[in-house]
Amino acid sequence: LLEKGYPEDEAETAVEKLRDYGYINDEAFARDFAERGIREGKGARRIETELKSRGIDPALAKEAASSGKETDRERALSEAQRILEKLGGLPSADQDETEDPGRSGLREAYAQKRKIMAKISRRLSALGYDAPVIYSVLEEIDR
Repeated sequence: LLEKGYPEDEAETAVEKLRDYGYINDEAFARDFAERGIREGKGARRIETELKSRGIDPALAKEAASSGKETDRERALSEAQRILEKLGGLPSADQDETEDPGRSGLREAYAQKRKIMAKISRRLSALGYDAPVIYSVLEEIDR
């Protein structure tokens, strides 16, 4: 409002009224934004960063980002399993040996598995999960 040329006292009055009516509520916005991010599979770090970039207080952003029922690891594991399902799962050495017996079948299965694990790792990183969470999830789905 100040940039539009309104007097400071009028701008403050308008903002106060909007806040009283509930139109300006950083806590509600942060909570709703974090819930939406969690539904989209985003990690706490990414949600927190996005909230801060929208002008939310860092402490409030951190609190909202970590307020979900599931831990970051649980969400990352769910996302990784969803990706695996989409890709048809990890190849097993047994599957490839029947098609191409010998070491080349094992090498091919290993190379394919590494590609899939790398794809999952990149996706989880893009969603804002920390490296220790990603490594833990990759270990679990590799079992």
